[in-house]
Amino acid sequence: MRILSRKCRFLSFAGRFQLISSVLASMNVYWASVFKLPISTVLEIENICRGYLWSGGDVVKVKAKIKWKVVCTPKEVGGLGLKDLRKWNGVLLAKHVWNIVNKKNSLWIRWIYLFHIKNRNFWDIEVKKNYCWTWKRFLNVRGTLRPFIVSCIGNGESTSLWHDWWHPIGILSMIIPRREWIGAGFDDKARVADLVSDNQVCWPDRWLEKYPGLIDGPMFCNEVGINDKILWRDKDGKCKAFSCKQTWDDVNGFGPRVPWKFGIQVSGRSVGDIIKKLVLAGCVSHIWHERNMRQFRAISRSVFAVISCIEKEIQLKLLGMKKEVKSMKEEVKNCWGINGSKQKENE
Repeated sequence: MRILSRKCRFLSFAGRFQLISSVLASMNVYWASVFKLPISTVLEIENICRGYLWSGGDVVKVKAKIKWKVVCTPKEVGGLGLKDLRKWNGVLLAKHVWNIVNKKNSLWIRWIYLFHIKNRNFWDIEVKKNYCWTWKRFLNVRGTLRPFIVSCIGNGESTSLWHDWWHPIGILSMIIPRREWIGAGFDDKARVADLVSDNQVCWPDRWLEKYPGLIDGPMFCNEVGINDKILWRDKDGKCKAFSCKQTWDDVNGFGPRVPWKFGIQVSGRSVGDIIKKLVLAGCVSHIWHERNMRQFRAISRSVFAVISCIEKEIQLKLLGMKKEVKSMKEEVKNCWGINGSKQKENE
């Protein structure tokens, strides 16, 4: 195995973590996006990653500093940013559910509707023992995704009146008993268009008295005559484009953000971006060097001495950037001491 090789065993904690997050955690993405991974397989993978992270390959429980559950939480809430494989597996399968609901034009979706769904609604199918293992896993994922998949009403011809979430009060099959549908002359195949007359939804009078919320219009509306659409509604109630990242953020409630989390993302080539990169690299390098000097040689410097070294290093690097220096403003040059007068004084 890769993590048990001699080179990988002697990596630092940061190196082992980077190897897990960038290589090991991505090796199972393909299979996790195809079918539900067995729990025993997930636990075995987590044990290998956990043992390698804390002890360099040996599965020793006592060496773990924090719970693996905390490690597999975003950095914004105090974790290390790894993904829980079991939850990530469910999120990857959500893409298949999204394609089924949207009736994507693919051979597999057509096969699903022909042999499994047939004339029923996807949300109303009961899980039976004689179903194949993979199909049952897809049906089980529905409960997690149901609050986020809603219908935008256009002509109302493709939206189920009872099983799709199109009304503000919720899914009507969970609010109005089935016997009342049958008594009012409806069946499971009823569409929203069956109730629309002159661009208005006409409910039976006794239902309006019993369920006052029915008088409200659809939750999301499209232009009249346009086909209905399936939308992804995030945890804040806003419609977003579907993606696995969006699903991961909405499905998992990780809790409030920690106040000490910070992040620096610099991707530009402007003078300001270059200075930010130099400051970040200088701080990391000198703080790490100071840590090693104190721990291994018992030599320490003051905070001001470390800051002075960082500033001097950035100043020297900026002096070597002739093109960037020419485009700098005078106040930036004066701040870092790289204007003409100070260069001559230094010489």
